[in-house]
Amino acid sequence: MDETFAILIDSKTRFETGTAGGFWLDMPATKEQLHAAMESVGITSNNPQDFFIRGYTDTVKAIERFPNCTFISFESGGHLMVGHGEEIKNAIYDFTRSR
Repeated sequence: MDETFAILIDSKTRFETGTAGGFWLDMPATKEQLHAAMESVGITSNNPQDFFIRGYTDTVKAIERFPNCTFISFESGGHLMVGHGEEIKNAIYDFTRSR
């Protein structure tokens, strides 16, 4: 199974001013790829505090990038696997049965 995971990197300043965009970085990524992604949204060693990984809303919007993915959302936040073992186990079971 080909698994793809990506994060949307952006600059906090860009995000707060409503500038559209960001950079989708596929994982795993090398240090060089991460630095290139950061530079593409204006993050340098002069403003590392601007480093920003976009949140839940952007994740939901990104689902269409991943054909045949299964997305499970938990409202509790934090480390999403903690306290959700049964739901995760059932989702994995359902996913593998459908293949």
